[in-house]
Amino acid sequence: MEELIKAIESGDREAAVSAFLSLPLDRQIDLIDKLRESKSESVSAFLTAALEKVGEKAVDKAIKKLLFRLKTRGIQVEEPKMKGESVLKRIEVEREQMAFFSNYDQEGTRVVLLAFEIKKKQFVFVHAVTHFSKGLQDLAAIPVPKDELETILKDYLWRTQRPMVLPSISPRYASYLIDEASGLSGKYSDELRELKPLMAGLKGAVQRPEDIQALNVPEGTGSRPVETLLSNPIFEPFPLTWDSMEQDKRELEGVLNPSIVLPPYVVEERRQAFLKKLVESEKFKPTVRFLKRMFEDYAYLFHALGEFEGFRSIVDRLSGEQFIQDALFVFMKKSLDKKEAEQPGVLVDPFKQQPPRQPPYPRR
Repeated sequence: MEELIKAIESGDREAAVSAFLSLPLDRQIDLIDKLRESKSESVSAFLTAALEKVGEKAVDKAIKKLLFRLKTRGIQVEEPKMKGESVLKRIEVEREQMAFFSNYDQEGTRVVLLAFEIKKKQFVFVHAVTHFSKGLQDLAAIPVPKDELETILKDYLWRTQRPMVLPSISPRYASYLIDEASGLSGKYSDELRELKPLMAGLKGAVQRPEDIQALNVPEGTGSRPVETLLSNPIFEPFPLTWDSMEQDKRELEGVLNPSIVLPPYVVEERRQAFLKKLVESEKFKPTVRFLKRMFEDYAYLFHALGEFEGFRSIVDRLSGEQFIQDALFVFMKKSLDKKEAEQPGVLVDPFKQQPPRQPPYPRR
């Protein structure tokens, strides 16, 4: 006991506290009693340090009583740290956040919408347009009150009609899509850098493409044949385009319409052979990568729409190369057979001039 008191008075606080805590409860009380007449600041410092670590109420009470006694005798006493949770514990406020994305339209673009609350009933609304292979094409972000945000989203949903869809998705994944598209196009990196601190709290079970395949579906959900899957209306607007498409159209026309008349089955054989060779050419390797990402996102679209067979039909095949090759073949055939120009894309930018029924939204 005397050795411990000497260690306390010498100021070796850490060693003294460690030795004190190793004593039995009654010996700890005895030691505190022996320090009652002390006028040393080293004793005060030891008691404050010990108070933060003791667990017994009797010892805790004895130390606090002695500290008060020392304080009334003019000894400097450090304020002990509060145990347990602070009375002023920070209250986490659940901020509202939402996001939506569409399938690709006739121009190969889609919209990604993201809104998140920054203070009560005040939101940041982010509108992005991304292209299938060119990445982020347009980005705008504006602060809006909740009632105005609701008006914007209602108008968007009202104008989105099949074959276009605009389901609700994970806000965290929406920010991933915008960031991914910016990296592809090289555009709007400065604007996104400013937005990222505000988007740090975005949530959602799906954060990256690999999370999509882990989404749950009802037990017994089946998978559709590839032809049935690709005939779904949400694929209808998507146009596959490439730099030499017009030249390839002319070549195909020459293969199918030579100077001599060919039987229909020979014409079809020639078509299939031409398309197969085109699909396997080097120039379509980047397209294969873009198509795989598109199908990952379309699997998420199907899941968000509650069309679980469509979701299962994609995720069951994504690990193999044949599915993407088959899809590329179908989209390529559609593009080469297309005769008439399509109408402009159906996606509407809410920051640009709207029809008379809806006043324009200001763009930052």
